[in-house]
Amino acid sequence: MQHDAHCTTQKVWENLRVMFLEQSQTRFDLLKSDLQTITKGTSSISDYLNRLKHIADSLAALQHPVPNKELVAHAFNGLGPEYTNFVVMMENLEHTSTFLELRS
Repeated sequence: MQHDAHCTTQKVWENLRVMFLEQSQTRFDLLKSDLQTITKGTSSISDYLNRLKHIADSLAALQHPVPNKELVAHAFNGLGPEYTNFVVMMENLEHTSTFLELRS
């Protein structure tokens, strides 16, 4: 940002606020995309769920918390076909699993 003798403190703060919001929106968009496309791949379950938690925590820090039900759904969706029986069993339980329960 260039220094302008006519620039008031208010204008400087407004410019900083706009820059921060633009960066926050970009970060939000990237994290939301990561959340929707994350897969277990060759990672361990623990590493996979930790990555998912990191994304959710980062979104929460941007004032966009991920509801538990949505987080569990993303966790199940990224597991892959070898976990189909597990996912079906978990989805058919009367008690809805929390993300914390999945991690334990």
